[in-house]
Amino acid sequence: MGLSGEENRTINQLLAELDGLEANEAVVVFAATNFVDNLDKALLREGRFDRKVELPMPDKEARQEVFEFFLNKVVSDNASAMSRQLAELTPGVSPATIAAIVNEAALSAAVKDKPTVTVADLFPAIDDVLVGKKHRNRMSEDAARRVALHESGHTLVAWLLPEQSDVVKVSIIPRGQAAGFTQQVGREVLDMPTEFSLFTDICVMLGGRLAELTEHTDLTTGAQDDYQRATANAVNQFLAFGMSQQVGLLSYEPQRLSEGRMYQKHSDEAQVAAEKEAALLVGVAYRYVQQLLQDHKEALQKVAAELFEKKQLLKEDLERLLGPKRTVEISQEARAALRRFTTLSEEAALKKKTSREALLQEPSIA
Repeated sequence: MGLSGEENRTINQLLAELDGLEANEAVVVFAATNFVDNLDKALLREGRFDRKVELPMPDKEARQEVFEFFLNKVVSDNASAMSRQLAELTPGVSPATIAAIVNEAALSAAVKDKPTVTVADLFPAIDDVLVGKKHRNRMSEDAARRVALHESGHTLVAWLLPEQSDVVKVSIIPRGQAAGFTQQVGREVLDMPTEFSLFTDICVMLGGRLAELTEHTDLTTGAQDDYQRATANAVNQFLAFGMSQQVGLLSYEPQRLSEGRMYQKHSDEAQVAAEKEAALLVGVAYRYVQQLLQDHKEALQKVAAELFEKKQLLKEDLERLLGPKRTVEISQEARAALRRFTTLSEEAALKKKTSREALLQEPSIA
C-alpha cells in the first residue's frame, strides 16, 4: 500500500534524524510499536534498528510476578497466594491491564474504608476491567431466567467437551454490554489451537441459544455475539488456517482497510466457498450440541436454577452441581462429518461418493 505525502515526509525526516546520529556513538535510540507489520520497511533495514526484540504478553508465571509486584503496594500480607489465583484467571492480559485491575481493587477498598485490599476486592476488579462495570439490573424475572439458561448452556458444554479449559465463573450480573458471561481459564498465548479444539470452541459458542431452545420455542438476539464469533472461527479455518480440502490448503491474509479502501487477498469465489463450508461446519456443531444438551438436560436445569438464584457461580459451585470436570466422547457421526471439512483424514478427502450436502443437512432451529 502506498504512503500518503505526509507519511512520506514524516518517514524521511525520521530517517534523516537517525542517520545524523551515526557520528555520535554515545547515543542509543530505542523505539517500540504494537503494530510492527504496519511499519515502513525502510525503518526495519539493517543499520537503522540493529536489534529487534519481541515482548509477548506475560505467561502465567510472569503474570504472577507482575501481580505480586503491584499487590505488595496495597496488601498487608499473602500477596504471593493472591497473585497465584489472579494469574490463573487472567490469561493473555498485559502488565498495564494487571496494574489497572489492582488499582480498581484499591479504589474499591478505599471506598469501603478498608485498610487493605483483599480477594473480595480483586475478583470483582477483574470483571470490572475485563468485562465492564456492573450496572443496575433492568431485566424482568423471565428475562433473567432465560439469561441463566443461556449461560448455563455455555457452561455445561464447556464442562463436558474435550480440549476445553475449566469454567471458573458464570454470572448473570449485567456488566458493560453483557447481560451475563461465562469465564473459562483460557488458553495461554503460545498454546496452539487444533482443528478439533476449534470445533469444540464453536460448540461452546452455540450452547447458549441451544440451551434456551430446550425450554423456549422463540429466538432472541442474545446469541448475536456468540454466532459472530462462531462464524469467524469457522471461516478462518477455511481462509486463514489452510484446513480444508474443499476450499484448498491455502491461507489468505485478512481483509485490511487502507486509505479508505478495503483490500482482500482472496477471490470472491474463495469467500463464497469458505462461507458455504463454514455454514455446514457450524451446522454439524449445532446438531451435536443440540443432542448433547438433551442428553444432559437435568444437569442443565440444575445449573440454571442455582445460577438464577445466586446470580453467580464459581468453579467450586459447578463441581458441587456437576461433579469434577469430565469429557464426553464426541459421537462418531460428528467426527466423521468434521473430517469431511478438514485435513484430519487423508482417506476422508478421497471419499466423495456420498453427497456432503445430504450428510450435512442444514440444522433446524426449532
